[in-house]
Amino acid sequence: MLASVLRQHLKGHYGLLLLGPRQVGKTTLIRESLAPSDSWTLDLSDFAEFQRFLKDHDLFNRQAQARLGEASPDKPVRVFIDEVQRLPRLLDGCQWLYDRHPDRFRFVLTGSSARKLRRAGANLLPGRIVVKHLHPLVWEEMGIGSPDPVVSPFADTRRPGSSPAPECSEFLLRGTMPGILAAPDESRDDLLQSYALTYLKEEIQAEALVRSLDGFSRFLELAAVESGNATNYQNLAQEAGVRLNTVKNYYSILVDTLVAIPLEPYLRNARKRLIAAPRLYFFDTGVRNAAAGLPLDPSMLKVEGGRLFEHFVILELFRRFSYLRPEWRLYYWRTAAGAEVDLVVDTKKGLVPVEIKYAASTRNLHLRGLSAFMDDYGCSKGYVVGNFKAAEKLDRRVTALPWWAL
Repeated sequence: MLASVLRQHLKGHYGLLLLGPRQVGKTTLIRESLAPSDSWTLDLSDFAEFQRFLKDHDLFNRQAQARLGEASPDKPVRVFIDEVQRLPRLLDGCQWLYDRHPDRFRFVLTGSSARKLRRAGANLLPGRIVVKHLHPLVWEEMGIGSPDPVVSPFADTRRPGSSPAPECSEFLLRGTMPGILAAPDESRDDLLQSYALTYLKEEIQAEALVRSLDGFSRFLELAAVESGNATNYQNLAQEAGVRLNTVKNYYSILVDTLVAIPLEPYLRNARKRLIAAPRLYFFDTGVRNAAAGLPLDPSMLKVEGGRLFEHFVILELFRRFSYLRPEWRLYYWRTAAGAEVDLVVDTKKGLVPVEIKYAASTRNLHLRGLSAFMDDYGCSKGYVVGNFKAAEKLDRRVTALPWWAL
């Protein structure tokens, strides 16, 4: 979904910073979008290359000036720096080159840690570079979509895929990471289980983001288990055996390294006492399951199916809106009395409440929270997303949608 946007953007005047978790395909997407003959690539994930630029602070500027001297005057030098968070000071070099040669350089950067860039005081080139995010695959990219997207309240944010897909258990268990879906069936579980270890080793240990890797490892498993629940820092601190402030810092690391997505509560109602703790969702259901140490077996869905289905739908909408409707915001809603709505979409023109039910039938659905929210905020439409076979009108305000029709 992002590929066509990037290709069009790369023809423009501004540079690009593409952020995303490890192994979602940032490097592949950029390489496929750039003509190799027209770009200079620095791969900072390559240790030898990283060491060269680490030891020689002026090497980047010297090589860039040499490239400029060899380039045609009417053609900008395009520089691709992969994993730029490993050496944030290169961004200062990018700005220096931009300031002196505003029409001669275009920078394309990728990164997996906004935290490392901020903590280093990195210059994110305001006014010179556009920031985009890449996520695991959305449903459209997997050929999944509604043959009749008009039933969807968000139909204008996507094109329909090739066909509906009534079975989602594989996505609940193993997520939608492109490398996982492309791997042979017998390799997927091992790849997912190694992802958490890779994350700990390469993102946390290598970047020295925490003092105790053991403590963070215990926290990571607990955070994965609690993914999607209201965050209780105190309980997590006790179970992980670390201090309260340490747990809060660990959570900020998950968000800043793009492993977790925060979902804030919707609080705009003075008449009710509302729950104010954020919920954090791991960026992929498969990575969440592996980090939590859960068996990647269909029998696990008997216990975890409801929670994973909620993750699955929320992550899809987060990714889709990130690409196509960045001005829209996602929240959840819960009162102290227990009334709850899984997802509230603020479209800027109105609120759309969405309940998410891991159910194959609309019978016996409990929608008191949805009705209470719609009454309080004057919503004319609400939706229930489930594992249904077809869309149904439940009453004058509420429509039930199969997940693939969303």
